[in-house]
Amino acid sequence: MLAINKRQWEKTIKRMKIDGNHYYLNKEESDIFRSKYNTSGYPAYMILGKDGSFINRDAPRPSSDEIYSTLKQLVK
Repeated sequence: MLAINKRQWEKTIKRMKIDGNHYYLNKEESDIFRSKYNTSGYPAYMILGKDGSFINRDAPRPSSDEIYSTLKQLVK
């Protein structure tokens, strides 16, 4: 996994104008997150319900063609 420091991470988000919520995790936090949520790396896309429960732990990328149909099925 590529190691990137927080300053580099923040600069990249700003330079690339990436909207949304972004959370920087140090190595320990990252290990806990990957273990708890069974994800192998980043970025990781998940869909949460209003109550915070997981609806989909391996959601399609927001830029993918399939995200719209996935979300549309969930709101039915």
